Amino acid sequence: MTRHLPALVISLHAAKRCEQRQITINSVIVAISRGVCIETNERRRVFARGRLRVVLGHDGKIVTAWREDKTYPKRWSRERRKLMKRMKRRWVE
Repeated sequence: MTRHLPALVISLHAAKRCEQRQITINSVIVAISRGVCIETNERRRVFARGRLRVVLGHDGKIVTAWREDKTYPKRWSRERRKLMKRMKRRWVE
């Protein structure tokens, strides 16, 4: 199923940020058309596709776009366990 998008308007802020963050307009369009809406309120909608996030204003204008940081949950949980063990040892001593 293909969704047809109306002509998109990109704010100056969004254009600058996309250029700084090396995000192509095509990636933004794909995120809006094939991505998932992860947040909605009366002023904006946030679409996600992979790590890319795109914010659309209530008037349909692209407000900004960014990529989420890469996360390493396995490493973080391992480090958290080590920290908890160290803290327990200090309480026991």
